Parts: sequence; C-alpha cells; structure tokens
Amino acid sequence: AVRGCETDEEQAGFLASLTIAATTVTLFQRTGARTVIIKKLMVANRNAAAAQISIGVGDFTQRLPDFQVVSGGDVQLTEDEIPAFEFTADITARSSVGAVSPNDVQVLIEVEEIPGR
Repeated sequence: AVRGCETDEEQAGFLASLTIAATTVTLFQRTGARTVIIKKLMVANRNAAAAQISIGVGDFTQRLPDFQVVSGGDVQLTEDEIPAFEFTADITARSSVGAVSPNDVQVLIEVEEIPGR
C-alpha cells in the first residue's frame, strides 16, 4: 500500500496490472484487522477487447457487481457510485481479458481503513 494520503486511514492501493484473464491480483492489503471501504476506483483498459472487471477478496470471492470497460476506455467511480461494502479481507480484482503491458487492464483504488470494526 502507498502511504502518505490525507490521513493515516486514507490510502491508495498500488497500480495493479491485470495481465492474465480470470487471474486474481491483490489491489490492497489491509492493515491488521481494520475494515476497508473503497472510496475511489479507477480502471484503464488498454486491451483490444472490452473487459469485465470483478472486485472481491482473497483467492476470489466476489464482493461488488461486475462492470464493463470498453476497449481503450477508462472508468473512474467515486464512493457515491460504488456499492457500499465493508471489506474485512485483502481486496482483489480480476478481468475477463488480459495481456502483457502495454495492452493490459490497470486498476487503482483509493480506500479508507477504519480501525476497530
């Protein structure tokens, strides 16, 4: 995780590159037993095909509805647009398409960690 956001609880995950279809990649590793809420979700699909993105936990238990990103498109969702869900495990993602850079699907999240929940 990248530290240094506005408060100790607000953090951004690292830029994850989804290079192999249906393979789970960790977006954010939570700190201890904290609860995590996604505040912002950004996806850039640099692949030649549309991508279906899934967000979940662990080796892959889906926690948010899938969403589509057109070929060459990007999506930026804010907290108001993301279904409310409190993650109690590391946040992971997978894509329906994958390829090595520069044709990969890139995902970045900004989260809030809540201590003591």
